[in-house]
Amino acid sequence: MLKLRILTALILIPLVILGIFYLPRPFFVLISILIFSLAAWEWARLSGWSTVWLKLLYVALIIAGMIGSNFIPQGGIFAIIIGAFWWLLVFAWVLKERKAAKLMRLPQWSILLSGFLVLLPCWHAILFLQHEPALLFYMLLMIWICDSAAYFGGRLWGKTKLAVSISPNKTFEGLYTAIVSTVLLSALACWFIFTPHDLQLSWLLPVLPLIVSVVIGDLFESALKRIGNLKDSGGLLPGHGGILDRIDSLTAAAPVFTCAVIFLRQSGY
Repeated sequence: MLKLRILTALILIPLVILGIFYLPRPFFVLISILIFSLAAWEWARLSGWSTVWLKLLYVALIIAGMIGSNFIPQGGIFAIIIGAFWWLLVFAWVLKERKAAKLMRLPQWSILLSGFLVLLPCWHAILFLQHEPALLFYMLLMIWICDSAAYFGGRLWGKTKLAVSISPNKTFEGLYTAIVSTVLLSALACWFIFTPHDLQLSWLLPVLPLIVSVVIGDLFESALKRIGNLKDSGGLLPGHGGILDRIDSLTAAAPVFTCAVIFLRQSGY
């Protein structure tokens, strides 16, 4: 399974990088809509909507939300900010539930609604960052490093459970490995991605909330799968499960990271 997971990643990551830097904006938008439509299909399944027509309805509503929000003045920015605040609430919920003897069941309507708060802000954040491809690539690179470091750190040294009621395999040792690796490599990556003239503190500081949001996004999707008695969100990606299984960290990190970048720039950094 690990070999298949690595092979899939080796195929997908170069395609993502090429898309970020070389795909014309209209095609980038269309492909992103397709990817998030597949994610919406899986979210409907997580929510308990198993019939095809209900899944299609949910996908159509998500697409309508993505397109419709662009007709609202500053709609994308508002969506990103709302998404960042949403993940603060999820963070509080995870802290509450991580030591619970039994994971709290969430009403179906709340899971369906949360799909809009998860997918739409993430989509807008990606489109916002794609205006500066190097910054979008930097964010994705930090997410990949954080995810990988947490996974391998947990496998090598994991002993203390992070959130046993949500995801029994995640450990504090994996989290500490992710923090150290991401912070150190973020500074190193800046020198290769940005020229010294473009290097700003605003590239480095958002990494700190990004690390937390990566973990929370992963735990939230794990919680929904546990509530729905599902192993994976889907089976589209060999060795990785579904689309949501690959972008769970991104859904949280993108709006939080983008919000941090916007705030720091407005503050003069």
